[in-house]
This record gives sequence, structure tokens and C-alpha cells, in this order.
Amino acid sequence: PVIGSVALAADNGSINISFSEPVFNTTSGSGALEVSDFALSLTGGTATLTSATPTAITQSGNTYTLSFSLSGTPDGSEVISVAPLVNSIYDGSGNLASTAQSNGSGTLFDQTKPVISAINFSDDNSYLDVEFSVEVFSNSNGSGSLELTDFQLSFNPNNGTATSATL
Repeated sequence: PVIGSVALAADNGSINISFSEPVFNTTSGSGALEVSDFALSLTGGTATLTSATPTAITQSGNTYTLSFSLSGTPDGSEVISVAPLVNSIYDGSGNLASTAQSNGSGTLFDQTKPVISAINFSDDNSYLDVEFSVEVFSNSNGSGSLELTDFQLSFNPNNGTATSATL
């Protein structure tokens, strides 16, 4: 049996793995898979796994959902890999799943929230540049340039001589 595909949940809290055929945790073609039948690993990025063992498992046909917990915020460059542990997963004929699975990995979704990292005024105060900590877009799908309507200007007088502000 081999892992045919993986799909990560948008919240980076679980991964769905689909096997090429029904799988079991005994050579006799019986026994439901358990979290202890899998090993998780994470490479790259800023987040880390809190455990190499999934926290929960659910099954729907040949697809298994493995839940996991992270420490830190994923930046989108982390690659999570799932592999059967040695002598843990079998098909109905008793064939052992390899611990080296070529389709057992996926990239976590970036969850880094943008923050304003700098505001720079022009010398004559006629405009300002706003810098963000990460790339920002006007649409949630990662596209579109920011527009004036994406900002709100707050004007707080401080005994200066300014009489108006335009955005």
C-alpha cells in the first residue's frame, strides 16, 4: 500500500492522506489504523510540530485525517511529511507499507499576519509610505493591489498648525 495523495486543512491542524487501497494494522487484513502507526516530521519555516505522533485520527474509506499541533506560526515554507512506522500498516494481503512514501508530504499554509512595520513621512508631509511586515494584498486569495479604500486615516491634533488631511 502507498500514500496516493495528501491534502492539508486550511488551518494547518490536520492532513488528509489517501491510501491506494484499504489498509490495516495487522498482517491478517484487520485492525483499524491508530495514531501510533504514523510518524510526522516538519522541515523548513518557523513553526515546529509539538509531537511526531498525530494527536487524533479519523477514517473515511481509504482516507485518513491525522490531526497535529504546531508551535509557532507557519510562514508557508514548512513541509510536513507523513510516513507509516516500521511494521505498522498492511494491505488486505499482508503486504507491508513502506516507511519511505514519495507522496506523503505537503506544504503548510502561511498564517503570518501582516503588521505595519514602518511609516515614513515625506519631508514636506505631503504623503507617507506604509511598510508591512509581509506582502499584503487587497483580496484574501493573495491577489490585488492595495487601494486608498483599504486604509482609514485617523487625525489626532497635537497643537500643530495642520488644518486638514487627505487620503
